[in-house]
Amino acid sequence: MRALILTTIILTTLVQPIWAETPTDTIRISPVPEIYVGGTGLLCTSQENETEYLLITRNLRRLGIAEFDADDIKYDKLEIDEKTPNFLVFDSFFSTAKVYRKSLKVEIRNFNQNSIKFLSCNDSSTSDVHNAAEQKLRDLLNGNKI
Repeated sequence: MRALILTTIILTTLVQPIWAETPTDTIRISPVPEIYVGGTGLLCTSQENETEYLLITRNLRRLGIAEFDADDIKYDKLEIDEKTPNFLVFDSFFSTAKVYRKSLKVEIRNFNQNSIKFLSCNDSSTSDVHNAAEQKLRDLLNGNKI
């Protein structure tokens, strides 16, 4: 009986490092930033068929644009600049985003690249949009050797 217990302990100790290294452990993605919980998510497509992931806070004061950085999802935060019944304008040092409230069309002006991106969006929960961004990141990282 002691030999069986001793063998089990030894095998468990030797096998444990093998269990620790699983493919699902290699990608650790942050949860939805708390500032956006309870807000609105926008899943958007550009004219070039690129997908953008946007989160708006519940109080409509901040817009987050998902960026894939350091194998994680970060949200570039833009502050509210203008709020009208027809649109919301969010601004940062590097970009401006104008969200049309009825059509959910979005224009993003990137100042350092001198570009404008036009998006067509669907509203969703912040967690659904963040999960879609997570899946996109997993797809981007899939197949990497290092």
